Amino acid sequence: MSVDVNKIVRDARSRLRKLQRADDRTKKRYLVVASAATMTLVIGLWFVYLNLSLPRVNEAESVVTGVGVLNQDEETEESFIKVLGRGFVNVGQGFNKQFVRFRDSLAEGLVFLNNRIGKVKEFSFQGEELNFTFKEEAIPPTSLP
Repeated sequence: MSVDVNKIVRDARSRLRKLQRADDRTKKRYLVVASAATMTLVIGLWFVYLNLSLPRVNEAESVVTGVGVLNQDEETEESFIKVLGRGFVNVGQGFNKQFVRFRDSLAEGLVFLNNRIGKVKEFSFQGEELNFTFKEEAIPPTSLP
């Protein structure tokens, strides 16, 4: 049983030429079928990737939740109230972190402002030798072209 690659390529080219000469309704049908097949292939490959890369829950030693770690011996039955409670805990922790960050940045800003306000202003006056002005010298006029 040998495969003739040249024959397969010739058949594919003839089918493609036949499709190019077909009416628009046939072209749209082939477009829809090819798009659906491609999407199915991509989604299937994505599921395979996720199954290979994500750990399985039943293989894990413990189930990690938003509140803490539950051992397999403890009851792991989920309910709406438990999920809602973990959500509130996570949101509360997020608000707490944001408040601490805001408080720290506000304290840094107040320290900077206090240092700026309390800074003693210094002025330095320099003598004529450091002043970049001409000393009674006449500048000759230059005519423009």
